Amino acid sequence: MLPKCSDQLWIVTNGSVTKHGIGVTLYINRDGKVSLAGFFSAKLRKHQVLWLPYEIEALSIAASVKHFSPFLIQSKLQANVLTDSKPCVQGFEKLCRGEFSASPRVTSFLSVRNRQLILVVRETVTSYTSTCFIKDEKLGSLRDRLIHLLIPLKPLNGPSVVVRVDPAPGFRPLCDDLYLKQLNISIEIGRVKNQNKNSVADKAIAEDEDELLREERDQSLLFENTLVIVTMRLNSRLCQHGLSYRELWTQRNQFTHEQLPISDKNLIRAQHEARNKSHGFSEISKYSRPGRPIPDVSMWDLVYLYTDRSKTQSRDWYLVEARDGEWCFIKKCSSNQLHASSYKVKLSECYKVLNTINVHHNPSERIRSGVRL
Repeated sequence: MLPKCSDQLWIVTNGSVTKHGIGVTLYINRDGKVSLAGFFSAKLRKHQVLWLPYEIEALSIAASVKHFSPFLIQSKLQANVLTDSKPCVQGFEKLCRGEFSASPRVTSFLSVRNRQLILVVRETVTSYTSTCFIKDEKLGSLRDRLIHLLIPLKPLNGPSVVVRVDPAPGFRPLCDDLYLKQLNISIEIGRVKNQNKNSVADKAIAEDEDELLREERDQSLLFENTLVIVTMRLNSRLCQHGLSYRELWTQRNQFTHEQLPISDKNLIRAQHEARNKSHGFSEISKYSRPGRPIPDVSMWDLVYLYTDRSKTQSRDWYLVEARDGEWCFIKKCSSNQLHASSYKVKLSECYKVLNTINVHHNPSERIRSGVRL
């Protein structure tokens, strides 16, 4: 039975750790009678099998909302999602209060606003932020929306502008895009294994999410006018300089439009000094132990990465294929296979895998333990 606009929708979700899958059922309440309207199931991927139960339940909730989104959007009544996971309910209540769940996966799955995609661009010096909707994360959509946001921030015949982006599949082909090069726009991909590969954009997204929660707490469908208002409020808030992002960008008072004595060089110098000053305190708070030693690695050595921390699985192995000063290029090894993608990491971010091979004189009694060759 297909749902109508006047029907009350009920979505029942269930994520199974033992069965390695998720299942969702859609019910409708029409004239006091409950009927089955649809269902679907999906198998978990290999890396999702190791997730915690409430994270798999959050994944099932997000998948159900995406699968039945045509019915949810056209319904006149608010749909209800029934789940047996208390952490997911508590995580949703935290999001409604403007807080975040302790699990990044739960926050990610439960905070997506009707699967609306928003592209965020922030100018590094003044932190002036621009946003817009994108229909998907494909190459053409990302390129058109980037141009839409960047052209008002730079002169057409001015110097080249560098845009740092995350290593998403849709951004990678833009590095060699001829049309962007004609507009003097260069794309810089952040290092995959660097947790702070795009910290400026991460902060902009966090601030924009806070403004969205203040504006629309019910997580309803977000309209373009609302997004413009939210972005302007973000740019109008006072920052640590005593000025707003808008005032730093336009160098004018946002109330009287008077000229402000602001110099970009002084702002850049002040930011650099403040970051250098806080580096020492940051290192003490984050690393109570002495600094990490530089490992003595060479080509074809196996290494671990400090950043690959997980309570549910062991660290992955990486094969060193080249060295360049304090940097090295590595490839991931898994299931006796060598991946094609190469990563650039610092030597201090990895440590060598100990070779524990016991060789006996009798070839039939040879035992290999530790590293598999």
